[in-house]
Amino acid sequence: ISKLRIKQSLSLKVLVTNIVFAIFIAAIIGIFVQNRVASTVINEKISISKVEAAGALYSAQRYFELARFKGDKELDKVIQDFIALSREDGFFSGRETVIFPIPNLTKNQSIYQTVPTLLVLDSIPENFRKQVTKNEDVLNERISISYSDGKDFPGFIIGTKLNIPRSGTYEIYYLFKLDAQYKSIENITWTLVLTAFLLIILITISTKFVIRQVVSPVQAAAAVAEKFTQGDF
Repeated sequence: ISKLRIKQSLSLKVLVTNIVFAIFIAAIIGIFVQNRVASTVINEKISISKVEAAGALYSAQRYFELARFKGDKELDKVIQDFIALSREDGFFSGRETVIFPIPNLTKNQSIYQTVPTLLVLDSIPENFRKQVTKNEDVLNERISISYSDGKDFPGFIIGTKLNIPRSGTYEIYYLFKLDAQYKSIENITWTLVLTAFLLIILITISTKFVIRQVVSPVQAAAAVAEKFTQGDF
């Protein structure tokens, strides 16, 4: 009986060791794959949005440059149309557009400003705004986008300066939500967890089968040897 218990204990140790090893390997691979996929999905969205924002900024700046030769009323209409178009575009693309006048660089003749109705302005970090006003490049930063109805979304912001003829220099920001990307990452994560769980079950079943195939002949041989030693034959 003691020998049988020792063999059973050894079999159990082998089984537990294989299961722990399988869980460890599955966790390492799962975390690595999940991080790579998450990084790829997020970075791809940011890269595409940068190109989209750069194109929109270039078109807007060219649009305003061509309108500088028009009268004040015509120029004002061009700018108001741009603001209205930016708001309308937000409903379809999910992109939010915010325009602020820069106090020291904006004239008092015509001051334009637009902020989406439900957007909480604290979504745009104050430090990021300071960087934009001091920099000529297009900047971006990961943020949390908040709305006055209590909804919050992971996202990022792209900001730069925009020159409006006869009015001055403005801050312009494009805010992009990443909720769809995070939902995709969540689905991928659960798929990886399920796959790892099924793999661990498969390894457990395979290990038990192998142990039986190895231990059973050994047990039979041990039983025969024990009978010989006891003189049963």
